[in-house]
Amino acid sequence: LEQRKLQRVADMAVLEAVSRGGSCAATPSTATLYATQSAARNSFVPAGTQQTLNATCGTLVTVNQLRTFQLDPSKSDAIRVIATNTIPT
Repeated sequence: LEQRKLQRVADMAVLEAVSRGGSCAATPSTATLYATQSAARNSFVPAGTQQTLNATCGTLVTVNQLRTFQLDPSKSDAIRVIATNTIPT
């Protein structure tokens, strides 16, 4: 269940970052700002090292009919958001 919740948070955050025209070239990164705002509205507030939210910008590259994300902070053709939650064992 936790994995589904994190995936939903990341999906909503990236959709908002893209739809609002987020950029990693701006200082501070508007992609990160928009993603963080969206995550907070979905009850995910990154705290310390246990909960993190990272937004990165780049492009999509197609190789052998497979699209992959290629990091490039100067471009905002694609934005990737990764949400993590470390649970102590």
